[in-house]
Amino acid sequence: EYSDLIKTAMNINLESDNTYWDSIVNLIKIKTALFLSDPESRMTFRKFDKPAVSIILITFNKAEYTFQCLETIKANTDIPYEVIIVDNASSDKTSNLLDKLDNVTVIRNKENTGFVKACNQGAKPAAGKYLMFLNNDTQPGPGWLSSLVKTMEEYPECGAVGSKLVRPNGFLQEAGSILWSDGSTYGYGKENDPTSPEYNYVKEVDYCSGACLLTDRNLFFEFEGFDERYAPAYYEDLDLCCKIKQAGYKIVYQPESVLVHYEFGSSSFVNARDITQTNREKFTEKWSDSLKNYLPFSADNVLLSRDKRTGPRLLVIDDKVLAPSLVSGYPHTYELLIYLAEIGYIVTFIPIEVPESLQPFTRHLQQLGIEVLYSDSIIDLDNFILKRSEYYDVVFIGHPSNMSKTIDAIKKHSPISSIIYDAEEVFALRDTFNQDKR
Repeated sequence: EYSDLIKTAMNINLESDNTYWDSIVNLIKIKTALFLSDPESRMTFRKFDKPAVSIILITFNKAEYTFQCLETIKANTDIPYEVIIVDNASSDKTSNLLDKLDNVTVIRNKENTGFVKACNQGAKPAAGKYLMFLNNDTQPGPGWLSSLVKTMEEYPECGAVGSKLVRPNGFLQEAGSILWSDGSTYGYGKENDPTSPEYNYVKEVDYCSGACLLTDRNLFFEFEGFDERYAPAYYEDLDLCCKIKQAGYKIVYQPESVLVHYEFGSSSFVNARDITQTNREKFTEKWSDSLKNYLPFSADNVLLSRDKRTGPRLLVIDDKVLAPSLVSGYPHTYELLIYLAEIGYIVTFIPIEVPESLQPFTRHLQQLGIEVLYSDSIIDLDNFILKRSEYYDVVFIGHPSNMSKTIDAIKKHSPISSIIYDAEEVFALRDTFNQDKR
């Protein structure tokens, strides 16, 4: 059903079809106006004595975006939290909206200090162990925050974690972001289907967008917050992630945290583009030595740059997602995948004959950092090896039926020389054959 919606959305030219955007914005404005026009209406947030997370929102006009963001925070946040709003001297209905909020800390600036300075300002009174920097033009989905906190607490050396960002038309904005050697950036998966398997496993990345970024409060202040050389905005999130990584921590992408993001909804695209270019120059000057370790911008380098883990890359090919609870199949493959992830392999698993997302087993593997390439149809192995010809270090084949076609594809398209074959499958096949003969 979601794929059908994506196909429909693909027929919309977002840059030229103003009617599409106008209809969305008008709906939000109507909802906000109805709320504000009722003298009895209020939005009351639950008050927690010990919030785990301080959610920091910066506002400058666009009251309708703030309203829908607050609505979804209230509806979809399932752990103790507090909301801190820094208003940068809004001149629209934002002030009226803020007057109708209960159990929210509101800081009202007399002038627009910009996003970077306002974030640092909002972080100071935060009581949470973690800080969530969230754009007011986002709509967080169910469980968005608890999945990020769980990642911070369970992923080794995690210093910051970000979400999957989806545009309101259903296309992906980013599944983690890539930094290139010239200081330019790329949102991985941009304009693609957010349900595709390559965007739905946990991994380490260069950085995650500050539209939704969770980090440890103490760590944030250890680095003296966002660097205000990037004021009013842009590149401050990347700079913070670079400082976190330089200190030995990881930046992690968590696909189970999903937000709709009206990119540039609360700012001008033209202004953003100009400011971004200026701040890119500041960033490249500051991080010139580190940038030498990044790959240059190239479509060929996207695959190599999407996951910053440093272990050997392993392709595992078997018939289907093999789970302990299944009567059929060989459950040891499922346990093998878990073990390979635990010892540091970067694993892609193709359940080639039954390429389905079998739950909860597929999700478990994805949360361990395994890319499980389920699909609506049988995977074209020849084409897949061609597209990733330089990517894998080792191929592991888990069933006799997959041996010849896998080796043929590798011979034609890839320099991979290390192929591991699961001999246990051969022995199981031999025993079955001998049993049938008897």
